[in-house]
Amino acid sequence: MAVMRAGRITALAVVIATCAGAEPLSEGLKKATDCMMQVLQTTPGVSDPKLDTANGSVCLRYQPNEKSVWEQPTSFCLDSNSHVPETPYVFTGDFPGLTAPGEEPDTHVSDAVMQKWNAQCGVYAQGIFT
Repeated sequence: MAVMRAGRITALAVVIATCAGAEPLSEGLKKATDCMMQVLQTTPGVSDPKLDTANGSVCLRYQPNEKSVWEQPTSFCLDSNSHVPETPYVFTGDFPGLTAPGEEPDTHVSDAVMQKWNAQCGVYAQGIFT
């Protein structure tokens, strides 16, 4: 219980520190991103989870333990251009990985993360390859 509370306090502190100067997060978005951070902190194969902002948008970043070669952390940012009827919060992920010719990209960790976020956190998460 103390570990979960410490993780939530850390996530909240990161949101406050990184969003300084940006618009404050709504209560619903704070609740969603706290849940998303909890999923990242407890999912096997995820390392170095972070919550920050990019271009004024809330983003979650992490390093997945996947076979694809990742040039940078996987990032999921709040996507104000995407809308789904089930939730006001759509997060679009950027998979910056490389794969060998003829091989399918390995996103098994990120797939598990997105499934948990969609089921538990009141968000819709989707991934794209760049």
